[in-house]
Amino acid sequence: ANNIRMIGYHSEPERLISLADVCVLTSMREGLPRVMMQYLAGGRASVVSHLPGVEEVVRHGVNGIVTPAEDVGAAAAAVAGLLENQQHRTQLADGAKRTDLSSWGLDAMCESVEQIYQSVLEPAPSAARPNEARIRDRLAGQTFGLHGF
Repeated sequence: ANNIRMIGYHSEPERLISLADVCVLTSMREGLPRVMMQYLAGGRASVVSHLPGVEEVVRHGVNGIVTPAEDVGAAAAAVAGLLENQQHRTQLADGAKRTDLSSWGLDAMCESVEQIYQSVLEPAPSAARPNEARIRDRLAGQTFGLHGF
């Protein structure tokens, strides 16, 4: 109780992360949480739940420890093990510092999302033209009183 503080929302999480010996995320369901990138960018050993996409950034035993999402006991054991083993904490912290997070920055993430939207909105080269264009072509030259159609 004297070593753990549950503080809730903080406007400068990077300051808190820099003070931590071990960072922990024990979510059971969540999209890829950005806090994991903050842990890695802060160069901290971390214990995180296995969530969809976690393997994209956290490599178990290299830059963090990944535990089953619904196994709080495994997460607690991993945290206790890291607190007792300075060498392992340092190894994971070094791995976190070496993690390439360039593809997870705001600009890269926005560009990726935009590319996804564009790929859905634009037809594939071999696909038929969108319905609106086909309708315009069929109606070209015909008058139905639909000016500007």
